[in-house]
Order: sequence, then C-alpha cells, then structure tokens
Amino acid sequence: MSGFQAFIDAAWSEHTVDPEGVAQRLSLKGAALATQPADVLALLRLTAHLWGEHLGRWAEGVAQLRTWAALPAWDGGPSLQDALACHVAALQWCEGRSDALRGLSSPQVVTALAYAAAAMTGRKELARAVTAYGMAVEEVEDEDGLTQWPHEAPVWRALAVAGNNLAAELEELPSRSPAESAAMVQAAQGGLMAWRLAGTWLQEERAEYRLSCSLLKAGRSRDALVAAQRCAALCQANDAPPFERFFAFAAQAQAYRAASDTAGFESSRQEALRWYALTPADERQWCESDRQALG
Repeated sequence: MSGFQAFIDAAWSEHTVDPEGVAQRLSLKGAALATQPADVLALLRLTAHLWGEHLGRWAEGVAQLRTWAALPAWDGGPSLQDALACHVAALQWCEGRSDALRGLSSPQVVTALAYAAAAMTGRKELARAVTAYGMAVEEVEDEDGLTQWPHEAPVWRALAVAGNNLAAELEELPSRSPAESAAMVQAAQGGLMAWRLAGTWLQEERAEYRLSCSLLKAGRSRDALVAAQRCAALCQANDAPPFERFFAFAAQAQAYRAASDTAGFESSRQEALRWYALTPADERQWCESDRQALG
C-alpha cells in the first residue's frame, strides 16, 4: 500500500470522531503525499465531504479544494476538472450562494446538487437536503439524462448515494408531513433509478428494499409490497446470501401486515426467519431491528 493510500484510509477511518484533526492533517500533509491524478481525486472527495458534512465551513472548504489544483499531480484532465467543479458548486450551494451552479453542464448540476443533498442530510438539515435532491431529480427529468449520460458517469453514483441516505433519514423521523413523505419516496425512487443504471444487482436489490421501506412509511403498503417482491426476485436470480434474503422477506412481511393480509404476513415472516437462521452470526446484528419488528 502506498504512503498516500495509507494516509487517506486513516483519514476516512478517523474523520467522524476527529474532523478537525483530520482536516488539519489533510491540509498539512496531503499535498506532499499526492503523486498522481487519482490521489488528487481522493483529496477532492474527502475535502468536500469533511468541510461540507462534518465541519460545515463551506467557503473554507472551497478554498481547500482549489489548493489541490495547484499540485504537480494535477494533470488538468476532464475527471479532475469535473470533480473540482462539482465539489466546489456543492459547497457553494450549501453556503447559500445564488450563483453556485452557474456555468455547469446539466450532469454537473445534478452531481453538485446530489453532493449538497448528501451533506445536508448528514448535517440533519433535511429541508435543505430535500430541496437539493428535488432540484437534482428535476434536472435529470428535464434533460432526459437517462438516455444521454453515460452509465459510468459520476452523476449516477452521487444521485444514488444521496437518495438512499436522504430516504433513510426521513424514514427515521417520528412523524412526517405529506411533503416530507413525498420527498422520502422521491429520494428512494431516485436512488433505485440511479443504481439500476450504474450499479450492481446487489445495489439495485438494496435500493428496492429502501424503496419498500419508504413506501411503507408513506402509507403505501401495496406499492411497498411490489418493491419488496422485486427485491426478493433479485435475490433469487442472483443466488443472494441469507443476509440479503432476510431483508427482502422481512420487507414483504411488513407490507403484508400493513395491508391487513394475515396469511401473506405469516408466510413472509416465516421465510424471513428461515433466512435469518442461516445468516452468519457476525452479520445478525444488522438484522435485529427488522427481526424484532416481525414479532
């Protein structure tokens, strides 16, 4: 492992417990350790995340991002230029600048807004996260991005991750307004749409689970069941491990129960518990909340 990789791995590992310390080390040591364009990309990503979500110091983050463009390892290639533009715009949007998105291409606008939504979600500023994500989805729909943008483009992963995180955070609210419920479902649907384009079957399957949970929280039990059934079908088609199958059938059971279908609930509940019993012991901790909800 290179010195830079060890440095960046340690920074990611420690940034949630010591964001100030990691930020200082990044500023002081990052430039000396970065020797190739991929290193600069990694610095851009961590800088935007750290100064955006954890420190909330937008202008300072923008200044730090721009210092990486002066490194010898900066080759000025399109990947670096695109990443810098999107991360800068995201932090400026979080700062409240009206010109944050000016001059960006449509995919860059969506990427920047998705980054901003993720940062706002992490900071529990959910109203602003909902606004940013809604703007991103609207931009995709307006530009017919599903057919025009390459599936490997960074925009899709950004939209997928932000959608999943926002939907999950909104699900945890003790109560939601109709607008928040609609935003929760939109975020889950956006995450699923993006993973279908750019992800693996596993990412798509987990996005179906997230959508099922969001639909259930929104009071749409029948739609939640359809998403859970798609989740289970993906598990079956790809010989998924017990861990994944447990969640698929647990989601089905919850949807059946909400729809007052006792037979469907019990059948799916038993299937979920069967897969739970086959799940390795060290993975069961992640299943406990869903298992307990089954009764």
